[in-house]
Amino acid sequence: MVVDVDPGVCALVSEALAARDREIRHAHSAESALGQLHEFRPDLLIADVRLMNGDGLDLAGILRERFPDTDLVLLAEHPGREFGQPSLDGAFDVLGRPPAPALLREAVSDVFEARLIRRLPLEPLPVARSGIVGEHRCMDAVFEQTGIAAASTANGLITGESGPGTELV
Repeated sequence: MVVDVDPGVCALVSEALAARDREIRHAHSAESALGQLHEFRPDLLIADVRLMNGDGLDLAGILRERFPDTDLVLLAEHPGREFGQPSLDGAFDVLGRPPAPALLREAVSDVFEARLIRRLPLEPLPVARSGIVGEHRCMDAVFEQTGIAAASTANGLITGESGPGTELV
């Protein structure tokens, strides 16, 4: 679903994402979008941050609360300058408005790839503790998280203090 006060932006997004297996609906206000969400549950909602009759960030909060399985991409005239990072809680990405078609397609592809990863039934892989001496509940948690990450094909970044044993994880 695309929510923007400008029908031209809605058309641009629809054209950029046109595919046989996608149903794309439009709304021109937060109120209209919420009305449609009761009968139509999109996987992704692309919304302008500055909507008439309700801010796009208000819509983002309602979306997180009532429809947690719907991902959100926000559109902003000046991404990064219009609002602070805490207000992005729940948004998968923020793109310029109007969005560049290539960047929009990339963001949507990233959303659907993340959805697939979230749906994978990840069983932690057993992680060998070779070379690590001693046991502690904190390290048990580290090895459990390492096992979950090892079961995924996603890239990961290990951060923290460096020292003996860090490279063993």
